[in-house]
Amino acid sequence: MDPTNGHLEEEVVPGCALPHLDSIAEHDASLDKRSVPNTPSSARPSTSLSTALPIPSKDDGAANKGPRLGRKVGRPILYTGDPNAPGLTSVERQTIARRNANRHSAKRFAYYLFWNLSSDPERDYIVVEDLRELVPAESVREAFGVLDRDDSGQATLEEIQESVSEVFRERRNLAETLQDTRNIVGRLDWIFCVILQIVNCFIILAIFDANVKQIWLTFSSAIILFSFVFASSIKNLFENVMFLLATHPYDVGDQIQLDTGDTLTVESMSIVTTHFIKSDNSRTYIPNIKLSQQSITNLTRSEKKNDSFRVFLDLNTPVETFTELQEMVQRFIDDNPQDYCGECTVQAVAFQDPLKLQLSTNWSYCHAPFEGKKIGKARHNMFLIISGFLANAKADYTLPDLSRSDEKTAQAVASVLRPIRELESG
Repeated sequence: MDPTNGHLEEEVVPGCALPHLDSIAEHDASLDKRSVPNTPSSARPSTSLSTALPIPSKDDGAANKGPRLGRKVGRPILYTGDPNAPGLTSVERQTIARRNANRHSAKRFAYYLFWNLSSDPERDYIVVEDLRELVPAESVREAFGVLDRDDSGQATLEEIQESVSEVFRERRNLAETLQDTRNIVGRLDWIFCVILQIVNCFIILAIFDANVKQIWLTFSSAIILFSFVFASSIKNLFENVMFLLATHPYDVGDQIQLDTGDTLTVESMSIVTTHFIKSDNSRTYIPNIKLSQQSITNLTRSEKKNDSFRVFLDLNTPVETFTELQEMVQRFIDDNPQDYCGECTVQAVAFQDPLKLQLSTNWSYCHAPFEGKKIGKARHNMFLIISGFLANAKADYTLPDLSRSDEKTAQAVASVLRPIRELESG
């Protein structure tokens, strides 16, 4: 692997028999992805990866060659992932092609890793015992935990592909963060160099017995004049540097949430603005001085996400309903360890007139807050389970009986319903 650009080069490790990419491409279209011939581990053929692990050809790595190109910054575009999309410059096309090549390299490396770790060619997963000969005993569990994303004890090809892709993505984001930081420090270096050169000029003038006092009075007058124009810019520049380098609330590739509720992905940083990509793939620019004045939630740096389901029920809801709901939700969590973890709680947390209790069901996901797709699917399933149980248990929310209310209340309700009935009849 080339450490300078994160690209994977084809190399054969002594003692490890790796299938050639040509044979992978030939067998990929004909073999079922879970059918593996009973052959020795030293001559393992490829398995179909058409859905889970597309293997690039040798030509796909062409974008990996050559020097690293600077990232295009300055105009709003849509990153569709297609280097042939209309409206892209040549630099943008090569940047997208390089990122696609990195993804293909990660998938190819995951394929090699899977078949060289597996000790049984008939299995479509690896277990922790497969790592004991390659990883120190004290690090086996930790290493296997990186590959086994759902903590099921079996790391499939898809899980290894996802883990390796995440490592490649983090390395790329780290490289781009360092590049942006170098650019910011370079700007500061230029500013300080200008200030030092001005000081050196006065030192040189003093050496040659020039009238430094008169020159300084003239120069300081000009500084005071320009300070009315650039005072705000200099103040913002200092605050931006402190915000990006000292506070450092995010890196390139992080997902953040602003006070407005918008979820953005950091694409690049500069000393004046930060460039984000929205959920619809459109690019937006936000001044750093504006970001420094609001709270920022970094979803990428956050741990596992908690969630809850809250609903109001009648006060006469049986106590057994709470107990049975907690047992049912806990069984559902135990049966789906790839999405949920820990223990759930079911309890009444609030009281509301007329005679209503608020039921709150709380649980934790195994996913970080920035994994929106996985969390959305898991939340959907949990909501269906809870709502289905409450419907079967006949846990109701009933409105008060207006027929028994006093005359004043009945008149108020009738005045509210009268315009609605007139609209319906009209």
